[in-house]
Amino acid sequence: MSRDTDDYAKKFMAGESALGSSRVRMPGWFFGLMGGLALLTLVAGIATLATAGLAGLVPILFSLPLLVVVTLLFSHVRVTVSAAQLVVQYGLFGPKVPLERITHVSAEAYDWKKFGGWGIKWSRDGTTAYSVPGGNGRVVRVHYLDPKGKEKKVVVSVDDADGMAAAIQLARAGRTAGTGVRVAAEPPAEVDDAVDADAADERLRRQR
Repeated sequence: MSRDTDDYAKKFMAGESALGSSRVRMPGWFFGLMGGLALLTLVAGIATLATAGLAGLVPILFSLPLLVVVTLLFSHVRVTVSAAQLVVQYGLFGPKVPLERITHVSAEAYDWKKFGGWGIKWSRDGTTAYSVPGGNGRVVRVHYLDPKGKEKKVVVSVDDADGMAAAIQLARAGRTAGTGVRVAAEPPAEVDDAVDADAADERLRRQR
């Protein structure tokens, strides 16, 4: 996970002010499968052209562009978190969630058996998954309230689930700082130790 976003995320996913960003790519076999389907469609169209004339071009004209669009749309799962919202996008699908509506964030392993595979999937408890196979097999889980106050649950494939969960929590903390809503966060112990060590070094330099 990083704060760097590509042009697409900057334009369509509020990525200009991203506090965290993730872009997970489908594995190579997906592109090989779609390429194979495109090749079979082309061969079938040429074979039909020899017997049916120009009518044989019809499946090519409709099928090949469709395969290209599907490949491009579902080749990546994208996530960005800004100071205002969390944006999830897989193809044309995925929620845009205002930070103040988020009620839970965590990182976990993706249980593909629970969801019946990868892609846009649903589990029995109502959780929606936006997932791709491969990678580190971990997802970020987010619970939030929709405009009607109903709880929604999503899990999303990201390149660094723990880092993305932390970025969302930090964004929530900044968003709720002036609203009276408190987001619990304890600073790591090692940070305090480092501060104490710096202070001790400064006192020694002054004594010298």
